[in-house]
Amino acid sequence: MPKPFNQSFKSTEQLERATPEQIGIAIVLHMQVQAGRRFSPHNFQSEINSMFGNQGSPPWLMQRVSEGTMWAQQMLLAVPDLSQPHAVWYVLSRTGAQFQPETDLERLQIERLLPEFLLHPDVTAASVEIFKIGRYDAAVFEAFKLVETRIREAARLPAEAHGMPMVAKAFNAESGPLTLVSDPAGERQGMQQFMAGAVSVFKNPRSHRNVDLSDPKEAAEMLIIASHLLRIVGGRQLQLEK
Repeated sequence: MPKPFNQSFKSTEQLERATPEQIGIAIVLHMQVQAGRRFSPHNFQSEINSMFGNQGSPPWLMQRVSEGTMWAQQMLLAVPDLSQPHAVWYVLSRTGAQFQPETDLERLQIERLLPEFLLHPDVTAASVEIFKIGRYDAAVFEAFKLVETRIREAARLPAEAHGMPMVAKAFNAESGPLTLVSDPAGERQGMQQFMAGAVSVFKNPRSHRNVDLSDPKEAAEMLIIASHLLRIVGGRQLQLEK
C-alpha cells in the first residue's frame, strides 16, 4: 500500500541502517501518495528532517537518499521528469505508479536477472515469457530445443536426426558441415565437444524426465548459454554460405 516515507522508517537510526532497496521502495511508495507524484532528492532532505522532528540533517542522509533514488531508477520505477529542465526531479513510471512491493518486487528482480540484450532474439521469443512466470525448466527446454533445431537445419541433416549424436555430426572435427576447416584441429575438436555436450547437458534430460530447476539465476545462465550457441550456429551458417 502507498504510504509516506516516515511510515517505512520510524527513526533516523532505521534509515541509516537501511539498504538502497529498502530506501528506494520507501521513496516510490512516498511518491505514490504525493500530489503530482514527483520527487526531488535535493528538496527531500528538509522533508525528512521535518518527518523526524527537525533533528537536523546527519551527514549520511543525502547519500542514503541518493542510493534509494538510484535503486528506483535502475528498477524503472522512477524516471527523470523532463518537464523540469533546471532542477533534478523524478516522476513515477507507469510501473512505479502501480508498484506494490508485496506482489511486484520478486517479479522485477527476476526480470533483471535476464537482461534481454544478452539473449538471442529467438531465445527471447521462445523462452522469456515462460521464464517470467517461473517455469524455468520449460524455458530452458524451449531454448535448447531451438538450438538443436537450428543446428539440424543449418547442417541440412534429416528431420529424424536429433540429440547429441546429431550435433556431434554437424560439428564433427573432420567432416562436420558446420565445422570450419580453417580452424586448428584442437579447436575443431573442442567445438564439437562443446556444442554436443551443451545439448546433452541442458536439453536432453528435460526431454526424458522432470528436472527440478528452481533457481532463476541458474536458468538465466542457461538461456544466455543457449543464446551464445545460436549465435555460433548463425555465424557458421553465414561463413559457409559465402
